[in-house]
Amino acid sequence: MFESVQTHAFCWFIVCSRHIYLFFYIPYLLGGVRGAISLDRRLYSYSWRENGK
Repeated sequence: MFESVQTHAFCWFIVCSRHIYLFFYIPYLLGGVRGAISLDRRLYSYSWRENGK
């Protein structure tokens, strides 16, 4: 059981780290920490407007 949990956690880590890497790498290329924060705010406000319709 422990081995299967370990394998599952490892696969989950690989999948999530890939998504996290892509999500953070692009904004950091565009403008560092401030770019990442402003991108996050833009995505949040956009999704909020779309859901508010």
